[in-house]
Amino acid sequence: FYSGSDFLPEGNRLSATGSFGFATRTIAGTTLIRSSTGIFASSPTLVKTFGSEVYAAFNNALFRSTDAGTNWSKFDIPFLLQPGAEPVTDLEKSGDTLFLLTQGGLLVSADNGSTWPTTYTKTINGYKLMFGFPGELWIRRDYTSVTVVDRHNPSATLRNFGCYINNPSDQGADYLILPNSNLIISPGLSYGYLYASSDSGTTWVQRGAFNSGVKPWRLIRLNTGRLIAYGLNLAPSYSDDLGLTWATSTLNPYSI
Repeated sequence: FYSGSDFLPEGNRLSATGSFGFATRTIAGTTLIRSSTGIFASSPTLVKTFGSEVYAAFNNALFRSTDAGTNWSKFDIPFLLQPGAEPVTDLEKSGDTLFLLTQGGLLVSADNGSTWPTTYTKTINGYKLMFGFPGELWIRRDYTSVTVVDRHNPSATLRNFGCYINNPSDQGADYLILPNSNLIISPGLSYGYLYASSDSGTTWVQRGAFNSGVKPWRLIRLNTGRLIAYGLNLAPSYSDDLGLTWATSTLNPYSI
């Protein structure tokens, strides 16, 4: 989901964001219906979905919809309203626990957003969250490093790792754990290679290469097991053998 210029299909609904804010329609409908009840009429800086819930952030404000974007409610997070508060960069959810990341640190709510801490749960400069191995929360700090914290005690750092590949030198653009394994894979920013680590990011080896020097920066896994790698203005690549070989899609989605 790309705020500003893209669409999110979910079930029988299609949603979109842009300068108008948030809009949605049923797949059978002919027009997008703008959703303005309880939400800003401007482009969200972040949109995430968790089951039937949709979350949208506007710099320092966070909203939630439980009806596919028709109505919204704003979270009361006083810490984000203080002078100098950093903007929201990502959000993850596990049960009733919300992990909210800003450029200044991590805030954790254990009661589904009803209450929030008055200081950072962990002070850290990050821009992306993901759940790692069991019990872990990964905080992407930049393109070269990941800080791993205890999901149940996020103030505790377990380790740090990065994707630094020698001969040639390269940096990881994204990270994905393959299911039922301890293998982390990462597309490199510089040379169009895919790398893998079996020791929690300590060492890396080349696993595959993308076609024609393509250098994707995002890696996802579909429910079918297919891997999709894509980047800005690039036709997506896909792999059905866990990244060993890649083919280039003939489709080029509008905004990626």
